[in-house]
Amino acid sequence: MNNKTRILVVDDDPELLLLTSTVLSRGGYEAMQAATGMDALEAARKLRPDLVLLDVMLPDMSGLDVCKRIKADPDLRGTLVVLLSGVSTFKRSSNKRT
Repeated sequence: MNNKTRILVVDDDPELLLLTSTVLSRGGYEAMQAATGMDALEAARKLRPDLVLLDVMLPDMSGLDVCKRIKADPDLRGTLVVLLSGVSTFKRSSNKRT
Protein backbone atom coordinates (compact mmCIF):
# COMPACT_ATOMS: atom_id res chain seq x y z
CA MET A 1 0.00 0.00 0.00
CA ASN A 2 1.30 3.45 -0.98
CA ASN A 3 1.23 5.87 1.97
CA LYS A 4 2.64 8.87 0.11
CA THR A 5 0.74 12.12 0.49
CA ARG A 6 -1.00 12.88 -2.80
CA ILE A 7 -0.70 16.48 -4.03
CA LEU A 8 -2.48 17.82 -7.08
CA VAL A 9 -0.59 20.74 -8.62
CA VAL A 10 -2.75 23.00 -10.79
CA ASP A 11 -1.04 25.64 -12.91
CA ASP A 12 -1.38 26.75 -16.52
CA ASP A 13 2.33 27.61 -16.73
CA PRO A 14 3.95 24.36 -17.94
CA GLU A 15 7.36 25.24 -16.50
CA LEU A 16 6.00 25.99 -13.03
CA LEU A 17 3.81 22.89 -13.18
CA LEU A 18 6.78 20.68 -13.99
CA LEU A 19 9.10 22.38 -11.49
CA THR A 20 6.64 22.20 -8.61
CA SER A 21 5.73 18.59 -9.36
CA THR A 22 9.38 17.59 -9.62
CA VAL A 23 10.30 19.22 -6.31
CA LEU A 24 7.36 17.53 -4.58
CA SER A 25 8.17 14.13 -6.10
CA ARG A 26 11.79 14.40 -5.01
CA GLY A 27 10.53 15.29 -1.55
CA GLY A 28 8.67 11.99 -1.35
CA TYR A 29 5.19 13.15 -2.30
CA GLU A 30 2.99 11.71 -5.03
CA ALA A 31 2.58 14.73 -7.32
CA MET A 32 -0.19 14.87 -9.91
CA GLN A 33 -0.73 17.63 -12.47
CA ALA A 34 -3.54 19.61 -14.09
CA ALA A 35 -3.30 22.70 -16.29
CA THR A 36 -6.93 23.89 -16.31
CA GLY A 37 -9.76 24.24 -13.85
CA MET A 38 -11.83 21.52 -15.51
CA ASP A 39 -8.84 19.15 -15.56
CA ALA A 40 -8.26 19.92 -11.88
CA LEU A 41 -11.85 19.08 -10.95
CA GLU A 42 -11.74 15.84 -12.93
CA ALA A 43 -8.39 14.86 -11.40
CA ALA A 44 -9.57 15.70 -7.88
CA ARG A 45 -12.66 13.52 -8.27
CA LYS A 46 -10.71 10.65 -9.79
CA LEU A 47 -7.47 10.75 -7.77
CA ARG A 48 -8.67 12.07 -4.38
CA PRO A 49 -5.59 14.15 -3.50
CA ASP A 50 -4.75 15.04 0.09
CA LEU A 51 -3.80 18.57 -0.97
CA VAL A 52 -4.42 20.77 -4.01
CA LEU A 53 -1.92 23.52 -4.83
CA LEU A 54 -4.13 25.71 -7.00
CA ASP A 55 -3.16 28.65 -9.18
CA VAL A 56 -5.68 31.49 -8.81
CA MET A 57 -5.57 32.42 -12.51
CA LEU A 58 -6.36 29.58 -14.90
CA PRO A 59 -7.35 29.78 -18.58
CA ASP A 60 -10.87 28.38 -18.27
CA MET A 61 -12.04 29.44 -14.78
CA SER A 62 -10.68 31.08 -11.68
CA GLY A 63 -8.92 29.06 -9.04
CA LEU A 64 -11.45 30.45 -6.54
CA ASP A 65 -14.27 28.82 -8.53
CA VAL A 66 -12.36 25.53 -8.64
CA CYS A 67 -11.88 25.72 -4.88
CA LYS A 68 -15.59 26.42 -4.32
CA ARG A 69 -16.54 23.41 -6.45
CA ILE A 70 -14.10 21.15 -4.59
CA LYS A 71 -15.49 22.30 -1.24
CA ALA A 72 -19.10 21.85 -2.47
CA ASP A 73 -18.46 18.21 -3.44
CA PRO A 74 -19.32 15.96 -0.46
CA ASP A 75 -16.55 13.52 -1.43
CA LEU A 76 -13.91 16.27 -1.66
CA ARG A 77 -14.88 18.84 0.95
CA GLY A 78 -12.19 17.59 3.33
CA THR A 79 -9.47 18.13 0.73
CA LEU A 80 -7.00 20.84 1.69
CA VAL A 81 -6.64 23.58 -0.92
CA VAL A 82 -3.90 26.21 -1.08
CA LEU A 83 -4.49 29.05 -3.54
CA LEU A 84 -1.33 30.40 -5.17
CA SER A 85 -0.67 33.33 -7.46
CA GLY A 86 2.36 34.62 -9.29
CA VAL A 87 0.59 37.96 -9.72
CA SER A 88 0.56 40.58 -7.00
CA THR A 89 -2.73 40.36 -5.14
CA PHE A 90 -2.43 43.53 -3.08
CA LYS A 91 -1.76 47.18 -3.78
CA ARG A 92 1.58 48.43 -2.52
CA SER A 93 1.68 51.51 -0.37
CA SER A 94 2.91 54.60 -2.15
CA ASN A 95 5.19 55.35 0.82
CA LYS A 96 8.81 54.62 0.01
CA ARG A 97 10.90 52.81 2.58
CA THR A 98 14.55 53.57 3.04
